[in-house]
Amino acid sequence: MYSSLGAVRLIRYFIILSIVNFIDGLFTFIGLSMGAVEEANPLMAYLWDIHPSAFLSVKFLGSIAVLIVGIRLRNVNTVFKYWRGLLLAVTSIYTAIIFTHFWWMYIVFL
Repeated sequence: MYSSLGAVRLIRYFIILSIVNFIDGLFTFIGLSMGAVEEANPLMAYLWDIHPSAFLSVKFLGSIAVLIVGIRLRNVNTVFKYWRGLLLAVTSIYTAIIFTHFWWMYIVFL
């Protein structure tokens, strides 16, 4: 059964995903600006080539979109564990990417 507590937990996962997505964008922006990293995502690399603000805008808008989806889904009668599993997987991937950002920052700044 899907409870209001499940909805609150689900929204928390969307908030966390939104935050790590934005942090990834910010750290990537810094790394690309310094020439310390290369963008592995072809779409984001293309946006960077157009203009760095296009890159950062899409990352920011993506984070906002994730929050909106989370808010819209809070009242959907769905199976919480499936959403939770998907969000945990995506958030774990972004968290691993953020750790790679910490690694290159360590190398560049120390």
